[in-house]
Amino acid sequence: MTQRTRDRLEELALRRAELQARCAQQRLELGAQVRAIEEGLGRINRTVAVVRKVVKSPLLVGIGVAAITLIGPSRILRWVSRATMWYPLVRRVAGGILGRRSARAGQLAR
Repeated sequence: MTQRTRDRLEELALRRAELQARCAQQRLELGAQVRAIEEGLGRINRTVAVVRKVVKSPLLVGIGVAAITLIGPSRILRWVSRATMWYPLVRRVAGGILGRRSARAGQLAR
């Protein structure tokens, strides 16, 4: 084997190692992106499941129609928009409180 051939093989081995490292990094990034997408789709799937349960129950549909008729669509829309605004805040606060409680419980158990 000539020196030139050895140099070329060494260069190719280095290039291969660089490409493998780059592929590993891209796999990690892709995995993080997939997890984020799956999380969003999970929320959508849960929402669709709730809607399906409600639609399957004629009683709930009737109650919904009666509520819209009695209360009025604009007021219900206002309530829903307020609820969607407050829900993330309440969820964070509740999660923080529950997280502290579970941490305290773990400390007390020791």
